[in-house]
Amino acid sequence: MRPVPAGRTESRGFVAAESAVTLGSEPEAEVDPSDVDEDVLARAFGAHGTWRLVGRLPTGHLFHRNTEAPYAIREFHVSPSHLRRRVGQALLQNWGVGVINTKGYKGNNAWSIGQDNCCVAKLASGWEVFGIFDGHGPLGHWPAERAARTVPFFLQRGSAAQHLAEGRPEEALKVALDSAEADLEARAPGCKVNINTCGATAVVALRRADLDSVYIATLGDSRAMLFSTTSPDDFHEAEMSAGRGGSTAGTDGFDKAAGKAAKTGSRKGNTSKAKAAAKAAAAAAAAA
Repeated sequence: MRPVPAGRTESRGFVAAESAVTLGSEPEAEVDPSDVDEDVLARAFGAHGTWRLVGRLPTGHLFHRNTEAPYAIREFHVSPSHLRRRVGQALLQNWGVGVINTKGYKGNNAWSIGQDNCCVAKLASGWEVFGIFDGHGPLGHWPAERAARTVPFFLQRGSAAQHLAEGRPEEALKVALDSAEADLEARAPGCKVNINTCGATAVVALRRADLDSVYIATLGDSRAMLFSTTSPDDFHEAEMSAGRGGSTAGTDGFDKAAGKAAKTGSRKGNTSKAKAAAKAAAAAAAAA
């Protein structure tokens, strides 16, 4: 994903609702992460200019199981549901954000469903969410897609939203990832998914256009990279971080670089087996 321009103060609305965003809106009520049904998720975005994009999974039909062609590029599921699909790309273009959700080639399982997913979301509080989820295991596409939908959902509700409102994005990320974990464990049996044999890593970034920092949490062995396009040869994350006064975050802690570039890290793990509160690592990084 390409970073949003640092000078942008607010998205210009392709839909009327977006221009009506109210920064600092009251957080929505806490929700039990083990009891988030499809109807609740479907209605979670739309008020106060909020919206969310998630990679759309392929669907099968009565006589064929779901498949996905090698190198297929997915469309996006846009919330609120009344928005047309093409509006999603218009929103991203207006933000200055590039996103693509594409499948690779999986050898003998070339037509199996790709296991990676992503999300981009605008929260009522003005925070912007960017997430990448790398699924693994026999049904790895399910936890990746589910987490892409639920992490932004939990970030704008209850204690996570309160943490954001009070300037504690690190704590908000911990709560949201921990809640997404609980949701996966609760929903999996009803979706006929053995969550003990599949899971997903996560990289989730939080940004507000009026702040000079980006907060990044990593779960599992996925990472975020800060880089510059001004020089094709200058593509070394650690060197750029050190050059801007940043430092490397610890495995189980936060490195707050006060607007400087920083690198995050976490132990390798399975989302379905390790609690995000102990696994997530977050850092402040300069907006490119």
